Amino acid sequence: MRESIVQLILFVAIVSVTAVAVGTIVTQSGHLADSIGGESDRRVASLETDVDIVNDPATDAYDPDAAGGDGGVVVYVKNVGDESLEPASLDVLLDGEYQPATNTSVPNGDGWRPGTTLRMTIPGDPGAGSHRVLVRIHDADARLTFERA
Repeated sequence: MRESIVQLILFVAIVSVTAVAVGTIVTQSGHLADSIGGESDRRVASLETDVDIVNDPATDAYDPDAAGGDGGVVVYVKNVGDESLEPASLDVLLDGEYQPATNTSVPNGDGWRPGTTLRMTIPGDPGAGSHRVLVRIHDADARLTFERA
């Protein structure tokens, strides 16, 4: 009788340990699958995203009437990719400095769909000289260099 009780206890212990191990493996597999799915979605968004700056580089991008009359650099960014974009996801650099306070608008207010152009205003006067604007969204970027007299 003792042997059967010991064997029963060992059997229950082995089944319990196996259940814990299987549960851990299944949970970790689920986390890995979610992570791979999220990375896949980011990669697809990156591949389907493309933007171009459509300003005339020969003209000054500074508009003294922009930004509520305080002046600013006006940049037109066209969505030439395959998916709609969120203007809030746009990262902007002016002369290498991040610009957190850009104002954006899409004509007709329809959203920044493929083929539409976003009007972006970077407040402030960058001063005289050569200036560079870099816009980036989902690993797609575009650059503009302009001269300010």
